[in-house]
Amino acid sequence: MKRASIAAFAIAAACLAGLLARPAVCAQSTDPALPDPLAVDATNPVIYINDQSTDNFNGELVLAMAGTGIIDLRGFIVGYPREPWMKESVYEAAKAEYITHHREVRAKAEESGFSDLPPAELGVFAHQKAPASGVVEDTDPIGSPGTDLIIEEALTATHDRPLVIVAGGDLCTVADAYLTNPVIAGSVVVYWREQVEDINKQAGYNLRNSGWAAYIVLSRLATALDCEQGSPRITEEQVRRDVPSPLREYMLTKQHWQYGLPLRRGYRHDGDAKAIILAAFPETRGAARFHRVAGRAPAKWFGGALLLPRLESSDDPTHIVEISDIHHSTEKWREVWQ
Repeated sequence: MKRASIAAFAIAAACLAGLLARPAVCAQSTDPALPDPLAVDATNPVIYINDQSTDNFNGELVLAMAGTGIIDLRGFIVGYPREPWMKESVYEAAKAEYITHHREVRAKAEESGFSDLPPAELGVFAHQKAPASGVVEDTDPIGSPGTDLIIEEALTATHDRPLVIVAGGDLCTVADAYLTNPVIAGSVVVYWREQVEDINKQAGYNLRNSGWAAYIVLSRLATALDCEQGSPRITEEQVRRDVPSPLREYMLTKQHWQYGLPLRRGYRHDGDAKAIILAAFPETRGAARFHRVAGRAPAKWFGGALLLPRLESSDDPTHIVEISDIHHSTEKWREVWQ
């Protein structure tokens, strides 16, 4: 059995009753051993992880930031567990597309002159299952190259200069790293593309496809969430003017199997990019609001078979931060390519 600490075990054990029958009501207190999620910037080591690589320009942005020396990128990962509502055959085709494009965007970035880029790695492609005990640390990890990379980089980071994981999709690979080696909690901050307003409504896509992993990460790791307000506006004109070839042509022509061209209307508000922009540029962050994990709630779909975190607001600083707005995000996106 893996345990981060006796304290973490006690918190989780108090939540055993009624695991699926009703939400847990125990409170998650702030752990002073966790890093401050707001005390990070572009000087921190960064690992990028996303799920879908063809409906956004997050990967291109991160690679450009790394290639121009704006960030210290240590990992470039794709992970994509099957959405519970998706047919297996559809999932396998989408998974193959995302892996292919994850590798291709890395290759195109290098061909366009961006150097010192980490290799394209694979993360977790399955969901962790909540254990019968309800104890986070009793959850079986899945294992992946991305899991190992996060652990390796987190162990070289420190509490005062933590590894920042910018996640545009699910949290399964991040949770996997914690489950494999809980020590990393002391040197990791997660910036997650998930609107906090959606958490308790269970409406956010990334939350719904994280499942139990979302509870693990929000309970155990310092995390910053974005909100609905603000995201960079990327236009076809900007891409044609500022992005070098062949990455430029790739961005203008790549297509998502379901949604088509990201710039099909000539522009895109790219929400996934908020994670890296907020993490790297403190000046883009609006006022912070704090939350804590108040318990667990069964999912409102599929008979409640998935367990999700339930948050409550806090008047005091905690390890879960909501960034209330993202300022000047379009300007920052442009600056990266200058």
